[in-house]
Amino acid sequence: MSIDCHIHLFRKDSPIIPEARHAPSYDALFPSIQKLGQTVNVTKFVLVQTSFMGTNNDFLMEHLRQYPGLCKGVFILDPRTSLDRLRQLKSEGVSGIRLNLFQTDLARSLSDEHLGLIDRCSLAGMSVGIHDDAARLVDILDRINGRADLLVIDHFGRPESLPAAEQDPMYQMLLDRMQHQGAYVKISAPYRAKNMNPQRAYDMLKSALGEDRLLWASDWPWTQNESYLSYESWADPFPTYPAGGANPRLSDQLAVNAARFYGFD
Repeated sequence: MSIDCHIHLFRKDSPIIPEARHAPSYDALFPSIQKLGQTVNVTKFVLVQTSFMGTNNDFLMEHLRQYPGLCKGVFILDPRTSLDRLRQLKSEGVSGIRLNLFQTDLARSLSDEHLGLIDRCSLAGMSVGIHDDAARLVDILDRINGRADLLVIDHFGRPESLPAAEQDPMYQMLLDRMQHQGAYVKISAPYRAKNMNPQRAYDMLKSALGEDRLLWASDWPWTQNESYLSYESWADPFPTYPAGGANPRLSDQLAVNAARFYGFD
């Protein structure tokens, strides 16, 4: 059984924050992703709060209570959230927090208060997920500076700002920072970096971090890119890798990493 480490759930009438960059025009519901997952033996899911819903995590919490063995949560939280509250959320199936820093003012979105929240997440045994572009991630990781015991970077490190990511010194600097801080990286959302060869990026990440630091994820339902991916094809994106013999789908191959990182049984 495999684990999808990054999906989003929402309803088109979900309350959204005033500064949202995107508002959904359709529902993304758990039965739909369950049905897709069954085609490739993906049975467990990490529910990641969408940026447009802000800190209102109620919809995801409903699912954690309804599907305690199948789902873990990654929430967006107020940076003032207390350690006691974090520990309570952890007991309810919330594995970590997400800092969606993409296109934000880092002075506000990665403030001293947010660094304090990262410290408390480590004390509570919760992960910290970072979403931003590769051109900013080096400075972001320097600011975090090892505070997160369980650190994960979304979507290959999202290198779309680098014209030729695989040859860009900035991406190599990012690989070095992630290796130094013991970060995990999600093999997900290739459409967010169309200038990058996903298999080459996977090889680079595997070489720099080790395969045990890689997590397979879909980013379903691929908001604003809904027609880009096939769930079944992304579960096995590199069918000839490694060469020779019968090889497991990438989603199966990395499942043990996901179970360990997010605390699935």
